[in-house]
Amino acid sequence: MTGVNQPDTQYLLDREGARNLDRCAIEVFGISGMALMENAARGACDVLQAHVPTAARVVVLAGRGNNGGDGWAMARLLHGSGHEVRVHALGDVRSGSDAACNRQRAETLPIVCRDTFQAEDLDGVALVVDALYGTGLDRPIQGIGAEWIRLVNATGSPKILAVDLPSGLCADRGVPLGPTIKASRTVTFVAPKLGMVTETAARYCGSIDVVSIGTPDSLLRRFGVPAAG
Repeated sequence: MTGVNQPDTQYLLDREGARNLDRCAIEVFGISGMALMENAARGACDVLQAHVPTAARVVVLAGRGNNGGDGWAMARLLHGSGHEVRVHALGDVRSGSDAACNRQRAETLPIVCRDTFQAEDLDGVALVVDALYGTGLDRPIQGIGAEWIRLVNATGSPKILAVDLPSGLCADRGVPLGPTIKASRTVTFVAPKLGMVTETAARYCGSIDVVSIGTPDSLLRRFGVPAAG
């Protein structure tokens, strides 16, 4: 699997497998959703900080679901490590969710949060974190979300780090469902997603890093799809 930075890529995860793995980790092994989100955010931040200067200016585009929750948690962690962070929120998160909790935690800090996004918001930015939509997406992105994606892609810079999967890409087939982020790097969780192995997906994912979020290896063997070859 060219471009994937992980020693063991024996298994892939499709959309259903990723959802079931998370559910089983929470319900059977007692790992809280907040712990999984925090581990994901820390792993993504480790990848980010290996590729941008210390104290770099970072923009986080945060969606309404768990992918957005990862983004809010990353914003808090990046602020704590000295980066200048600004979050652009694509709508409200569901009240009482893990994503809402991470948004509330981030908003206690002096992090600029906006619900709009313009071309000038990228001035002087070293990296954009795409935390808009994750593996659960099954239809084309429309409206403001599509506009934000087109805006980021049109700039050609700065670098773009996609969280788990570039927003707009089908996790299972590796094809764009509509407007899709063209990331320079993707940090995905537990295992590469099934669609990431396609030639089409390579144009959107860039380099791929796989990080652990603390789920048992047995769950990957249970819910994963054996990688070809």
